[in-house]
Amino acid sequence: MKRNLPSNLTAEDIENIQRKFNYSCSLTGIRDNVTLDHFIPVEWGHGGFYPGNVYPLEKTLNASKSNKNPFEWIKEVRRDKTLRRGKNIDQQWSELIQYLASENGLTVDEFKQFVKWCARNKRTVEEVRRDKRMSLEIYKEHRWDV
Repeated sequence: MKRNLPSNLTAEDIENIQRKFNYSCSLTGIRDNVTLDHFIPVEWGHGGFYPGNVYPLEKTLNASKSNKNPFEWIKEVRRDKTLRRGKNIDQQWSELIQYLASENGLTVDEFKQFVKWCARNKRTVEEVRRDKRMSLEIYKEHRWDV
């Protein structure tokens, strides 16, 4: 799936994303063991490797998110003190969603609807191979399906 999704993330993009989040996990502020996570999971056949879909996340959180819907996953994190490292992450989560929405040229509500649409309309590798467009472009054609 990874080879077939759009990928236009440059080294400069990665540096800008890391700088935006102070070279730390976007939710906890932890600087150790941070990776870039795909907000819209690759397994869904949407998203990909572009600035509006990647953000820094501590490895334990990244592993717990896996291919879950991020808006459902964050509810688990809020309940689990070991995942959130005892921190209140609501403000950081809100800022992350605002950032990703902006990077996608969407309002926060539109971004939530986009992610919800991606979750409901997962694609196979074959479907991704047939249509290489960005998921946001496909979504905009099918907004009424939300």
